[in-house]
Amino acid sequence: LQADGKLKLSDPIGDHLPGYRDRPTTVRDLLTLTSGVAGPRMVGADAARETVPTIDGFSYGPAPFQVFGAYLEARFGKDPVALLGERVTGPLKIDVAWGRPGGPQRLAGSASTGPLSWSAFGRSVLTDATLRAELTRATEINPAYGLTWWIPGGKGTDPISRRELRDVVLPDGTLVAAGLG
Repeated sequence: LQADGKLKLSDPIGDHLPGYRDRPTTVRDLLTLTSGVAGPRMVGADAARETVPTIDGFSYGPAPFQVFGAYLEARFGKDPVALLGERVTGPLKIDVAWGRPGGPQRLAGSASTGPLSWSAFGRSVLTDATLRAELTRATEINPAYGLTWWIPGGKGTDPISRRELRDVVLPDGTLVAAGLG
């Protein structure tokens, strides 16, 4: 969407989500988890269209991604999972299951894929320098987190951030995808 000029990371989400009109929150703020949208628990779809609780700083959790989904739906009039399927995962031939098994499909909370799809995504990140630069651009609030992406070697301030990876040394240019559950 950004490459086609239909969305900018600097776009204010309040233009499409009324509950955010009085807050200077951008798409980038949501995707770097620095928007102040807080909460480890899921917020309802209606709540995502309104204002959800906020904090100062970095907050790791699903709430900013649910608000991003509500923003995409409000702006483009499409289900965000379907939109990302058309624009991102489909063209890359990445098979993603969004949400928990048996639950609704949604951006926040869970996504799973197989090794071939992870490999396709990894190839796109490694071969697209612009994408890689966007994903790994640190924020001042948490230098260990970029655009939906933990940054190798970053020094985070969030208690959850990279607890298991702190002592791992990776060669420059190495990208790792890992998850549990």
